[in-house]
Amino acid sequence: MPREPFPLNHAQHDRAVGALLATAVGDALGAGHVPTTPAASDGPVGITAPGEWTDTAATAIAVAEIASFSTNLTAPQRLDDLVQRWAWWARTAKAVGPQTAAVLAAIDGGAAGDVAGVVDAEKFRDAAVALHDNTGGTLDATCLTRAAPITLASLGPQGESSAIRAARTLCGLTHAG
Repeated sequence: MPREPFPLNHAQHDRAVGALLATAVGDALGAGHVPTTPAASDGPVGITAPGEWTDTAATAIAVAEIASFSTNLTAPQRLDDLVQRWAWWARTAKAVGPQTAAVLAAIDGGAAGDVAGVVDAEKFRDAAVALHDNTGGTLDATCLTRAAPITLASLGPQGESSAIRAARTLCGLTHAG
């Protein structure tokens, strides 16, 4: 069911579009500096091509898509929709960041691009927690790119508490730190 849009004036609409566009552009500009696999102490680090966005922007785009038809980003069905979009994207992505790739691999027991079958938010959350427990280093900038669409989805009466709850929940799906 489509959500009732929160009314934005022209300037607010432009700012919302700009925030989402800046997320993707910023990610694409920095993508050439992002390792695609965990760095080995004695080996080279894989790098994505400049100008290509990464899983960072892809996860933010999926959040924006879900927010376009649901005011409750933390509803179980919306979370499942979200992680299914992430898994679908990862199947054909040229590069998936090491944190998200590790979560995807743990879900299916294989490489990120091999995720198949039913993917749900609980599996993502469990894999993210297990990875954090094993490594302790699962906090990176990926969650920051989700801030713009989460904030935009939280405009209106639900306000700040909704945005904070959604940010914690959505980031925790891949980054338990």
